[in-house]
Amino acid sequence: MKEGFGAVRGEMKEEFQAVRGEMRAGFDKLEKRFQGMDQRLLETYRMMFGFCGLMLAALIGLLATQL
Repeated sequence: MKEGFGAVRGEMKEEFQAVRGEMRAGFDKLEKRFQGMDQRLLETYRMMFGFCGLMLAALIGLLATQL
């Protein structure tokens, strides 16, 4: 019986290690995707900020010509 439990314990240990490896690989893959998304989000914010600045300048120019 001890031998049987020892074999099962060894098999479970190997399976858990395999699952951990698969999970680690999956999380690494997700981390790379999120890093790419962070960069695209920053670029979008920069573009929106520039557009808002341009619109503000146009509004100030329009108001200045009306006075």
